[in-house]
Amino acid sequence: MEFEDEFSFEEAPQKLAKTANAGESNPQPRDLESLPKEVQEATFARLKYVKWLKQRLIGGWTQKNLAPLLYRRLQKFDIEY
Repeated sequence: MEFEDEFSFEEAPQKLAKTANAGESNPQPRDLESLPKEVQEATFARLKYVKWLKQRLIGGWTQKNLAPLLYRRLQKFDIEY
């Protein structure tokens, strides 16, 4: 019985999916105003929340630094954790 190496590199390389070239034109990016009102409001609420965190964050974006801020934010809005 002959050994068959399943990791043999003698096989033909697999063809990779064709990617877009830098020179090709890209479709027009969507503006936030083109999205539904609910999506706009959710986006602005998340942005406001991240800005609130960023202003009060001391140190890096780690759990140790974020946990007290998140807890404080939950208490401010009387949200059960």
